[in-house]
Amino acid sequence: MNWEKMKSILVAIGIMIGIMLITAILVSQVFMPIVFGKGKLVEVPNLVGKDLKTANTESADNQLHISEASYVNSDQFAKGEASYVNSDQFAKGLIISQQPSPGTKIKADGTISVVISKGGELAMVPNVEGLAVTQAFSRIKNAGLKPVVKDSLQSDQVEADHILRVWPTPGSGLTPGSSVYLSISTGPGAVQPEEQKPSSE
Repeated sequence: MNWEKMKSILVAIGIMIGIMLITAILVSQVFMPIVFGKGKLVEVPNLVGKDLKTANTESADNQLHISEASYVNSDQFAKGEASYVNSDQFAKGLIISQQPSPGTKIKADGTISVVISKGGELAMVPNVEGLAVTQAFSRIKNAGLKPVVKDSLQSDQVEADHILRVWPTPGSGLTPGSSVYLSISTGPGAVQPEEQKPSSE
């Protein structure tokens, strides 16, 4: 066997070994993780107290993501979704809790489920127009709101010491503890005495 032929065989073997090595690398680093889900592990960031935009950015930086939000009033986690619930501790739009918890190691390209605050429960302004002041105050306080007397006005339709007007409009939703302003009737105006005609005597 001459040298040229041997050289060709060695080159062919080298090429085959190179192809085998490249194939092995592709299989172990690319195809195996996809097929068997054995990607590298990354650490879950702490998203509590952050808005969804910031959370998405930090998740992407850690090769993770939060899927599109599902607007449900539940504190039950759905995998990779965001639930929206009322909260008095966290402002509207901030993340209350997350799953998996911060510091947990999960596979890259995994998802994080979060619960996002919708803000506190709203208190509804009760309709107290025409009620006595004491009764109106009681209903407003029971609704979680603060009654405030704005002014007192004369009225021919509403008797004295009864509610003439309410602001905001009854049925409006307010943050608990907000003020409800009242106008109280002082009753009809004073009746003017009839002018006395001079005597014809």
